[in-house]
Amino acid sequence: MGSKHGIGRRLILWLALLLVLIPATGEADEALYRLEGVGVVLPGSRDESQDARLAAMELAKKEAFQRLLRRMCLADERRGRDPAVQLKGLDPLIQRLVVRAEKRIPTVAGSEVHLVADITFDRQAVRGVLEQVGLVCNEIPYPKTLLLFGRGDGRLADPGSPGIQMLVTAGHAYGFQVGEPLGDMDDMINLSLEKVVNGDAGLLEWVQRRYQAGHLWVVELESVPGRSRDQRPAALSLVEVKSNGERRRFQVQASGGCEGSSDPQACLTGAMFGRTLQLVMDQWIGQHRQQQQPAYGGGLTLRVDHGLRLPRYAALEQELRKLNGVSNLRVVTLTAREAVLTLDYQGRHEQLQEALAGLGWRGDLTPGEIVVRLP
Repeated sequence: MGSKHGIGRRLILWLALLLVLIPATGEADEALYRLEGVGVVLPGSRDESQDARLAAMELAKKEAFQRLLRRMCLADERRGRDPAVQLKGLDPLIQRLVVRAEKRIPTVAGSEVHLVADITFDRQAVRGVLEQVGLVCNEIPYPKTLLLFGRGDGRLADPGSPGIQMLVTAGHAYGFQVGEPLGDMDDMINLSLEKVVNGDAGLLEWVQRRYQAGHLWVVELESVPGRSRDQRPAALSLVEVKSNGERRRFQVQASGGCEGSSDPQACLTGAMFGRTLQLVMDQWIGQHRQQQQPAYGGGLTLRVDHGLRLPRYAALEQELRKLNGVSNLRVVTLTAREAVLTLDYQGRHEQLQEALAGLGWRGDLTPGEIVVRLP
C-alpha cells in the first residue's frame, strides 16, 4: 500500500515539475519572426528637431519588417499590398527590439547614424495584419543549406572568397541558413562539382551527416557561348539540390560593368544575389503555403507515449511550440503513460512528421494523428 502511495506522490511531483519545464505558448521563441543583425544608416541632417536615434530605430523596424515579408510572402503578391500601410506604425507588431550597435559619423550634412538591431515580431499580430490585406504566407522554414561556389573553371572557390561572403550575407537577409564548406581534407576528398553534376547519392548523405544540411546549393557563373572564360559571364546560376535528389535551376542575368575581367567574381553584386534568392524563396513559399489545406485550418492529434520520461516529453513539447507552422497547440490529456495534444499545422502532416524526425523525434503517421514513442 505504501509503495502505491509512493508512486502516486512521485507522479504528482513529476507533473508539477513538468508544468515548470514547459513554457506557455506565447513565450515560445519564434525563430522565423526574429530578425537579427538588421543594419541601417540614417543620412546626416541639419534638422535639430529630429531625434536621430529614434529615426534610425524606425528605419530599422521598417527594414526588419520587409525582410520578414520576403521570408513569408510571394514578391508579386506583396506589391501593392504592403501590410505596413494599414498601420500608423509598426510598434503594435513588435515584441522586442534590442540595439546591438550604434555609431555616429560626422558628415558635411550632419551626423550619420549607423545602427544594428535585433527585432522580434509578435507572431499573432503579424498574422492578423497579413489576413487583413489578403496575403496568404508561409511559415515553413527553408532547410539549412551548404553552399558550393564554382569559380567558373570547374573547381570550387576557396573558403571565404568574396562571392561566398556576398551570398551568405544576402541569404541571411532572406532567412536562409547558408554555410560554406570548411575546406579541410575531408571536403577535398568528398566535395566536388563533378559529383553534383553526376548526381552522386552518397554526396548528399555525406553532406547531411557532416553539415546537418538538408539542401545543397551549387552556384556558378556561366559564360556567353563563344566567349572565353575570362570574359564576363552571361548569368549567375544557382542549382538547388534537395535531400531526395530533386534539383531545380535558377538563373539571373549578370549586370554589366566588368567586360573582359580576369576574375569572374568581379561581376557579382549584392543585387544580383538578392534577385536570385528571391526566386528561390518564392519557389519555396509557393510550394509550401497551404499545401492543399487551409492555413492553420487542419486539426491534428499528436499522441506521445512518454512512459514517465517527463523531462524528455517536456523537451518535445517545448520544441513543438517553437516549430514554425504550428499553432493552437493544446494539451488535452496528460497521464502516467501518455500525453494527447491537438494542434494546427500549416502544411502536410507528412511534413510535420519529417520536421519532428529532424529534431530527433520519430513518429508514426495515421490519418489525423501522429504517434510518438519516446526512447
